[in-house]
Amino acid sequence: MLMKRQQPYLIALLLIVALAGFFHWGKLKEFPKYTHAWAQADRYALAQGFVNNGLDFFHPETFVYNKQFPNNFKSPSATTITAVDFPLPDYCVALLMKLLDIKDPWIFRCFTLLYSFLGLFFLFKLARAYTQDDSKSYLLLIFAALSPVFVYYQAGFLPSISALSNSFIGLYFYHKYLGDKSGKSLATALFFITLATLSRTTFALCLCAIMAWEFLKISQSRSNFKTLLLPCLFSVSTVLGYLLYNIHLRTAYGSLFLNELKPSSSMDQLQEIMLRTYQNWGFHYFSLPQYLVILVVLGCGIYFALKKGFIDKNWDLLGISTLMLLASTAFFLVMAQQFPAHDYYFLDSFFLPLILLLLVALKSIPPNLPRFIKVTLPLLFLFLGGYAANKTQDEKRITGPWDRIGSTIEAYSGSDKILDSLGYTDDIKVLVLDANAPNIPFILMQRKGYAVMNTSRSTIAHALSWDYDLIATQNDYFLTDIYAYYPEIIQQSEKVYDNGRISFSRSKKQEKEVKLEEYLGFKKDDAILYQQMNFDSTESTGWSNLHRSDELVFSAPSASRISPTTAFGLTYAEKAPAALSARNTSLFISGMFQIIEAGKLELVVSIKEEGKHIYYESRDLSSLMGEVGEWKKIVLIFSLPRLASEDCEFALYLWNTGNADVALDDFSFAVY
Repeated sequence: MLMKRQQPYLIALLLIVALAGFFHWGKLKEFPKYTHAWAQADRYALAQGFVNNGLDFFHPETFVYNKQFPNNFKSPSATTITAVDFPLPDYCVALLMKLLDIKDPWIFRCFTLLYSFLGLFFLFKLARAYTQDDSKSYLLLIFAALSPVFVYYQAGFLPSISALSNSFIGLYFYHKYLGDKSGKSLATALFFITLATLSRTTFALCLCAIMAWEFLKISQSRSNFKTLLLPCLFSVSTVLGYLLYNIHLRTAYGSLFLNELKPSSSMDQLQEIMLRTYQNWGFHYFSLPQYLVILVVLGCGIYFALKKGFIDKNWDLLGISTLMLLASTAFFLVMAQQFPAHDYYFLDSFFLPLILLLLVALKSIPPNLPRFIKVTLPLLFLFLGGYAANKTQDEKRITGPWDRIGSTIEAYSGSDKILDSLGYTDDIKVLVLDANAPNIPFILMQRKGYAVMNTSRSTIAHALSWDYDLIATQNDYFLTDIYAYYPEIIQQSEKVYDNGRISFSRSKKQEKEVKLEEYLGFKKDDAILYQQMNFDSTESTGWSNLHRSDELVFSAPSASRISPTTAFGLTYAEKAPAALSARNTSLFISGMFQIIEAGKLELVVSIKEEGKHIYYESRDLSSLMGEVGEWKKIVLIFSLPRLASEDCEFALYLWNTGNADVALDDFSFAVY
């Protein structure tokens, strides 16, 4: 008999674990990357910060000395301590890391995943206690577990999942309190929802909705003031207490985490934001099968409630979900600018009240539906929703040459061991120019330092005046994003290490004249492959699309002219040198360009094997070519992969994607 009563819970638990296995198997070791890698890496850094600071909970820190707020990374501080919402999930992960003596990402991912299991299990318990119907409870559980945005962060690093799970636990005990009127049940409910609010402030929407609803009932003599007073005082004082402490941290140390409102500036902008949010995330919040379920369940729930009299006489969950929905709308208005770029804001706001509204609607549907419908619909939705959610996960993990954070992770992987081998201890400070995401390079280096996020001339010059031991740069973007704006860097620093992907340099005591090729370590005689095109000679092995012209030349008598109607400019294509299969290599490109009429011009490098790209990367030259009518030298570096086969085609070409009119002369490239 006992086993039969527990059977629904066992099935629910197996369902939760099976879905998680389907979505996350093989992905738990992933470093934080893909969608919102920046935000997730910051939380990963927080956990490691607690390990590094001796588990000092009240002084959370990451690896970055210059904070985003209040000065947008432009002012260094003496410490890496940062203000942040109550970092309990990150601290729990740090305890596990300390206990296991492991800092790998899977520790954090597993903690978040297991906590999501707890939250989903209590959601099922809430649904079963409220509806007294297993099929409806399974349907709600599957619905919540298959939201694409929930699935993506379910085994991630953000506190939204643990906060949402705490809210599910709290709502279960709140429903229990509605039945037994026990002060213990209410205290437990508010305790978990307070935990959710502390770690993710937006869950105050749920906390305030419950307290407002209960005080409203007091005014109607339907609730006990004494039962409510102490738990509410505890919740409010705890939240306000940490809020004040967090203000102290922000004032004293700054913060990497947003703490200000971001409303739209006008109704027109609000409409644009709503449209972009829908376009970006509409089918990441819920899949098409889920939207159909929402329409059907809410429609049926309203119909049966109004026409057939199947309505819950206890209005508590409906009232709370309505208040939360209104509060979430207000939250959207004051943080509107964040929604188009941050899909997880939906988990922090609208997700929970919509789940509760579905639960209320399911309660209104008669329990005596045919068994065929009660079994078939959840199973059908499980397969359709699972397919849609899995497809969205693949979309969120799409990467390519444009993925600067992905390339940063690849470039800095193993850099901690490199610095160890060079004799640089873990207490040095590293200045990372063009960091792309503040904490990612430092996590991989296991060193602290300064993250330079803007590579304008003034920013680089200012950052070079800070107190650091090493400068770290990513080779692929050094010329385009650093040297192009601050060429003096090669006179002011000298390299101590370069593996073709990243370079470490130190400041020179005295500036010394050095040529770019010398700084980069390139010598023409050492090149595996060297080719040049000055457009004067008639010999052009491997070259095509020369478009010779004598109208505008840098070195007489000829140059190349790429007109607005020319799709492809200078092209080189030949069999890849055999040496590319023996080692990693760097491609160094140099050329003189003059803009005649502005437009977008890209330089593309590709390597194909049996007609399929194994390497493809492009660089936009538009911002590097200087002013109209002036010759400007452009130099680029590409890190080429080690080839698995000698039967590959190497190509580089100019692609006129924006109707540019450009003159080109004295073009050359070398592979080292």
